[in-house]
Order: sequence, then C-alpha cells, then structure tokens
Amino acid sequence: MKKEDENYKALVKLLGENYSTFQKKFMERKNNLSFQTICVNGMFDKEEGHLFKSIRPPLIGSSSSPFIDNLEAAAILSYDAPGFAYTRINNLTNQFLEMQMAMLEGYHLPFRTESLFTSSGMSAIATAIMSIVKMGDNIVSSNQVYGGTFQFFNVDLKNMGVEVNWVEYPSDINSWEKQIDEKTKLLFVESPSNPLLFVADIEELSKLANAHNIPLIVDNTMASPVLTRPLQYGADIVIESASKIICGSGRVIAGVLTSKDNINIKDPRPGLKENFAGYARGNLYRNMGPAFSPFNAEKIIDELITLPLRVKQQSDSALKVAKFLENHPKITEVNYPGLESFKYHKEAKKYLKLADEGTNSFGFLLSFEVKGSKEATANICKSLQIGYLATDLGKSVTIFTHPATTTHFQLGDQERRKAGISDNLIRYSVGLENPEDLIKDLQRALEKV
Repeated sequence: MKKEDENYKALVKLLGENYSTFQKKFMERKNNLSFQTICVNGMFDKEEGHLFKSIRPPLIGSSSSPFIDNLEAAAILSYDAPGFAYTRINNLTNQFLEMQMAMLEGYHLPFRTESLFTSSGMSAIATAIMSIVKMGDNIVSSNQVYGGTFQFFNVDLKNMGVEVNWVEYPSDINSWEKQIDEKTKLLFVESPSNPLLFVADIEELSKLANAHNIPLIVDNTMASPVLTRPLQYGADIVIESASKIICGSGRVIAGVLTSKDNINIKDPRPGLKENFAGYARGNLYRNMGPAFSPFNAEKIIDELITLPLRVKQQSDSALKVAKFLENHPKITEVNYPGLESFKYHKEAKKYLKLADEGTNSFGFLLSFEVKGSKEATANICKSLQIGYLATDLGKSVTIFTHPATTTHFQLGDQERRKAGISDNLIRYSVGLENPEDLIKDLQRALEKV
C-alpha cells in the first residue's frame, strides 16, 4: 500500500473530516454545558444513544477492532488517520471517558484539550515525564510529593540518567528559579500535596515555566477538576490518579494525563508541542504498554456522574473534622486548606473553588500531628473504628494512615524531615460518612493517647 495511492489519500481525508466533525461537537459541548451535565453525559448524547441503542456509553471489551479492508488498516496503523486498532492503544469506551475528562479539565476554556487514561496514577506520571526527558536532562520538582512519585524521581529517573532538582521551599517562586538551568526540561508540582496539603501558586509557576519555554506539569489528584483546573491558570499538562476521588468506590486503579494544545516546550519532535497527549499515546504509551482497561473505563464513567456531589459533601465534612481537631488539646497542628490558620489558606481560596458555583471548597484530605511518641500516634490508627487503615485516599469511605511508617517510609528519615513529614503525623481522608460520627470516633481514639 503506497501513501500516494488516490484511494488511500481519499480515505485519510474522509476519516480526518469525520474526526474534525467530532472535535467540533466536543468544543461546543465543552463550552456550552454546565460542569455537572458534562459529568453525567460527556460526549454521549441522544445521537450516540440512538446509534448504540443505549442511554449509557457502550462497553467495548474486545482486545482489538476489525478493519473494513487493508486500506483502512494501513491508514489507522500508520497514524495517518484517526481510528481504533488495538485496545492497548485506544478503545471506543476509553475514548468516551477520555473526551469526557478532557471536557472537564478544559471546562469553558477556548483551546482544545485531550486526555489519555493509563493503568495507574504512577503510569500517568511516568508516561508524561518520560515522553519529554532524555538522558542528561533534569527536571525541577517540589519536594512535597507523594512517596511513590519521590521514589520514581529519586531512583528510577536517576537510573535513566535524568536528574531531579528538588525545591525544598516550593511556596517561594525564587527557590524554583534557582533550580532551573539549561538542561531543565519541565517543572513538576503536586497541589494540594499529599499529605501536607501544600497549595501551589499555579499561575506564578506557569509564568516561570513560560519564561523558560518549558512545560509545567501539575498533579491535581487531591483537587480533581471539580475544584481546580490547572490548565485555566497556565499549566500545560495535568495528571491525576483517577483511583482516588474521581473513582471514589475504590474498585479501580487508573491514571489520567490531560494536555492543552501547543504546550510550552522547545523540543522539535513532531506532534509533541501541538498535541502532547496524542504524541504520548502514539509513542511511549503504545510502546511501553501501560494500557487502560475499558472495564475500568466503564466504572469511572459511572462514577463521574456523582463526582461534584461527592467532592462537595466530603469537603464539607472534612472542614468540620479539621475544625474539631484544630481545637483538640492533644493535636499540635492540623493541615487543611479550609482552615484560616493554615499557612496556604490564601492560595487555597484562590484555586480551590467548586466548578459552576465559584464558591470555595477545600477537598477531602487533611493531616494532623499528635502530641506524644511515634508509637502512640501509630496506635491512634489502630483505635479508630470508622474507616480503614490503608494506603489509599479519596474514597467514599474514610481512610487513614501513618505516613512515616507507610506511604513515605521509603523516603528515609532525612528526606521525610526535609518534606516536613513528622513521626507524629496522621493522614486522614474523609469519606461520605456522617461527619459527627467521624468526630466522635476521633475523640475516642485521642482519649487513649
């Protein structure tokens, strides 16, 4: 099959026109529907419903898609035209979810956005970073990151010849500037961070990244697009662990990266700047295989329906719990963006707002330090009766953990101290339970310290 063949060129043109029509519809729905309506319907409306004879997106569980003929196969497999070939790369069910997520991240923004779902949050981070860097490069990252992210940056990237310049004081924009040099390929920030809830000034970081013509990547897991849409403030790429609040049931492991068109980057590779998510799909994602299951996509599509409702309720409950802990004599410090006493409350008020409503809501996660020994702190987790001691968060059930001996244990004492994670810290992810029950449970556990 030769690309100069007239039939081949005609098919590529037709498939491209069909895709353009779909993209036009995508932009119209993204910019004209409310956030809640997008969460319910996404790109699946009456037209698709009649086509598939279903009121919900179909589950396409097949590992591959059949081609009409060799002409279509050649066009799609060569990436000359859009289409479906193999579920490791793309899938119709996955696409409905990915376009829905891209609508949410790019909500009412004038430019096009594209999402790529991966097998986990860490695979989304790895896919994004490794699609940009090469041996000899460095990245600049806040030291306020999830333990798994720290390990990937500090061990695996280093083994690949990529250095990480850590920013120890990420609230200070000059600390970021000092870590950037001619080999820096991107800035990375987690906001709000896990578990200390550092809230970054995304707008200022975006300006800094733009000045150096490098992309800013924001891990937005703790906020989700319900509370913060980093692309709105100039970020280039957004990452979330969709295993968390996006899919609050706890039945799915998934990650997602979303990019805007024409990210800030000086790399000349074709497509990297123009459509980063598409570039990642056709290269590292395709070749390394962090494939996303359509069965998981179906579950997340259903979970998105209630996402704004869950975020609001869990945020309201978390604020009540945080205020209780703030006034408890056995608690020395509470980290929660909604507290006026919290050191990043100003930034939280700017960035953490409910879509459509525009009112502040501060998320499901908080952490607090307990008076007493490391052992006494860990014992509180054993004494709690509601919720689970687990290395997870953002679920519809309450989950708590002792970071020093679990999620951030691998950092070691020195790096934990640098990141501000004390031995007396408990991370507490508020679920959908009645907050009064959670407060009573915490009161009982604290009485035993």
